[in-house]
Parts: sequence; C-alpha cells; structure tokens
Amino acid sequence: RNELERQSIDSGSTQEAIGIIANIQDYKRKMKKWSENIDIFQTGQKILERQRFAFPNDWLYVDRVESEWEAFTSLLNRKDGSIASKVSDLRLKVVDEERQLERRMESLLKDWEKNKPLGGNTKPDEAVHTLALFEARFKQAKADLDGLNRARGA
Repeated sequence: RNELERQSIDSGSTQEAIGIIANIQDYKRKMKKWSENIDIFQTGQKILERQRFAFPNDWLYVDRVESEWEAFTSLLNRKDGSIASKVSDLRLKVVDEERQLERRMESLLKDWEKNKPLGGNTKPDEAVHTLALFEARFKQAKADLDGLNRARGA
C-alpha cells in the first residue's frame, strides 16, 4: 500500500506513468490470490481462537490485515479510476515517446555503422571499449522499447 501511495500518474515522465500502470495491472492480477490468503489467515486465526491459543504479543491480528486490505483496495480503485480518466493523454504521451525512441534508434544504428570497430588498425582495447559502449546503449534502447510495449498493452 505504501508503494502505491507514493506513485502518481500525474508525474511528467511517460516512463514513470507506464511503470505505474504496469504496477497497477500487476496488483489487480494478484488481488484474487491475496484475498484468498487473507481468508486462509482468518480461518486459521479462528481455529486458534477456538482452541484458546495464547497469541504472542507481536501477533498480527486478521482485523488489522483486513483493514490494510480495504485501504489498499480502495487506493488501488482510485488509482485505476485516475488512469482511466487520463487514458487519452497517456496514449498521446506513448505515441510521442515512440517517435522519440524511433529517432534515437535510427541515430544509434547510424552511429554504429559509422563507428563499429572494424579493420586491422583498431587496437583490441579500443574495440572492446567501443563494443561495451554500444552494448550499453543498445540495452538501454531495448529497455525503453520494452517499456513502450508494456504501455501499448495497458
């Protein structure tokens, strides 16, 4: 719940908005299992109470878990509603981000064609360094593309 409270869809970054949407979708998928776990915990606590079990001082009672669960689901529903009301703005941001990424990829490929370490006059250390730099740039571009693909699915 605390993590969800800190996240805001109104943040300026498209990547942050995409991340928040992905998190909310992930939470929504996990809610059924979490709800079942709470029910199991409640049943277990009732059994222990019937058996007059002496709960330790640091026992987390199911009432508290349920109140946290209700707060979490309420917050999740509000965030989901906020996203739904801003979908068109987010789609525009995603399209703009796609165009920027496409330009960066074209630039990266041109840079690679121009600066890739070929030929016998390149020192091995320089070639390895150049390859490491391009590898990092390509990995970042792939991560950006993966984020945009997640946004399209949202």
